[in-house]
Amino acid sequence: MHHVVYAVAAERLDTATAFFGELGFTFATFELEDVGLLVTLDWAGGVELVSPLDTEAGRTSAVAQFLTSQGDGVYSVAIRVADIESADEVTARHGAVVRYRQHRTGDGFELDETDLMLGGLPLTFWRPICRSAEVTTSCPADDRRVAAHVRRGSPPVPCRPPRRS
Repeated sequence: MHHVVYAVAAERLDTATAFFGELGFTFATFELEDVGLLVTLDWAGGVELVSPLDTEAGRTSAVAQFLTSQGDGVYSVAIRVADIESADEVTARHGAVVRYRQHRTGDGFELDETDLMLGGLPLTFWRPICRSAEVTTSCPADDRRVAAHVRRGSPPVPCRPPRRS
């Protein structure tokens, strides 16, 4: 398990953020303009709040549709997997419906996501990718930070768990 994603209407996002903040969560907020979402995220705490932006992409996003039909609530539970393709095959055998797949890159990170519905369970498979060819301890994605220290020219490799002494 990696984190829980809550869909929250924009007019209630400040209240939800304050609530979780008082419980000790520390959030970073950023916009994903291409998908029309404002993301408020605490990787270490395992909580993500998503709200549609007031843009065409935001108003037509899956999160906006979810909020219209169900209101604020659990949008998905993100499960970290080492092999996203194998996880997709398992869920296909069990009749899952894929809502979307994406590959996203940012400042020092890459990740693959598959968002799906299995019965009534909203799930997201999440696989971070390190850009360092020499991973001897956890990559930043492993310790739940999106920012990574990237060596130029290193090929992407799947992250490995930290070595234990």
